[in-house]
Amino acid sequence: MDELMGLEGRAAMKARKAGRRAKNPMRIATRKAQEYAETNSSRIAFMQYMESKEFDTNLARKITNNDARLVDEGIYSVKKLEKVTKFFNSADQKDFGITNLDGSRLPKGEAMVATGVVLLRAEITAAGSTPTPDEIKQAVFGAWKGIKGDALAVITAKAHKKEIVSELPCYVFLNDANTQVSFHQLENPRLIKDEGEIELELTMPTMTGVTANTYVCAILIGTRAIPR
Repeated sequence: MDELMGLEGRAAMKARKAGRRAKNPMRIATRKAQEYAETNSSRIAFMQYMESKEFDTNLARKITNNDARLVDEGIYSVKKLEKVTKFFNSADQKDFGITNLDGSRLPKGEAMVATGVVLLRAEITAAGSTPTPDEIKQAVFGAWKGIKGDALAVITAKAHKKEIVSELPCYVFLNDANTQVSFHQLENPRLIKDEGEIELELTMPTMTGVTANTYVCAILIGTRAIPR
């Protein structure tokens, strides 16, 4: 509840406990949800999280004092499609075209609010049995739609053991042509802190009929705080 209500909502609950008239905390939560829904702004979602007790006070102070700034962000990982594909592994090293994140966590002193997920795929032609990193980087990634089991695969994402999405059917990525390809806007934005691992798994209902050397790119979209 704190992540929705923020400081104003918690103050209202304290006032109610003290016997004073207070604003309805659910109305505050509803107003915040409506504000995000009307704008789809990841920046608004980030600033709402800054009011919650989950948010690091030192980082909030740096943002307020212009010692850190908010930027549009998409952290991604490319992996070969398996029955269960695990992205953002702790052994991964930043290598543009493969992943733009070292390991499976944000750098110390940063934070991100995820407001969307993108799922893309590519069938890679390799000279050998296994594509080289360079062959993967040359691949043209496109819509998730069209692969065997595309709608009923499920995706689960967590940050420091807290769910971002839980067994979300990949039907949500089968967008119409007039929407952003293979993108799902989160109704429930989630804070990713610099502690604990980012976990993202894609589970296929079947691998029957899936082309060999099919690779998948998973992207978490949102707003991130970085040092100036």
